[in-house]
Amino acid sequence: MAGFRVVRLPFFPGFYESMLSGAMDSYGEREAEYMADREIPVQKMEPQTLVLSAEDGENPEWQPAHLRISASEYSELFYDCCNYQLVYHKIAQFWVEAFDWWCKENIGTPEKSFLWESMTSPREYNFTTDVVYAYVPEAVLESLFAKSAAEGHKTLAQVIKDSFTSYDGFISFYSNDIETWLEKGFAEWDYNELGSLVAAAIIGCEEFESRGDFSMTIYEILFSGNNEDGEAFDAGMDWPKFEEKVKELRAEKAAEHENETK
Repeated sequence: MAGFRVVRLPFFPGFYESMLSGAMDSYGEREAEYMADREIPVQKMEPQTLVLSAEDGENPEWQPAHLRISASEYSELFYDCCNYQLVYHKIAQFWVEAFDWWCKENIGTPEKSFLWESMTSPREYNFTTDVVYAYVPEAVLESLFAKSAAEGHKTLAQVIKDSFTSYDGFISFYSNDIETWLEKGFAEWDYNELGSLVAAAIIGCEEFESRGDFSMTIYEILFSGNNEDGEAFDAGMDWPKFEEKVKELRAEKAAEHENETK
């Protein structure tokens, strides 16, 4: 995109046993329980009879006991019919939107300064996790660089030192010296270096307390009650395949019941 540069967004928690994957696991469990509960008729106390009807008529979801699908069985069907990589991509897109809103409110970047570009995921989660990238206008990055320069790049220098100092088990391919970065020239910085600039702007903000608190704040903005988790789940679900699987399982249960009652 002309006039934009790609930036690696800092503080993204990824999806390996994180709050984000936990949120989607919880959503799937709730949906499985809801679907299983729909199959059980409600016992009404007045009159003392089992009424197979909803408030405004018959509920087609109710099933006789031998045909009911349990919550755990629904969970297995979800797993078989859902592409969780698509789910996580959708959540990552929502994350970028929430990140953009936070930055607008707290570090003064214009709305839509951070636009979804992509997410990469490691083959194995041994040493790293998912990474999210965004398109950012060059003018926004230049403004953040100017603000950093105004304070002598003190926060940025610390971010660079913390992020790119080698230690046992980690070899940095970037210098941990701010002067080396400045000598390279801001125009030549790559997405990791630009991400460090954004991180410094966030850390230098009065609202920032810690990486964990920041990630939780973005999480709360992301799941703001507008069915974001449901929309993400739908992005990965093959619902026609799911319905076929439900029919197959129901048929298996019917056959088992018939054999038992012979």
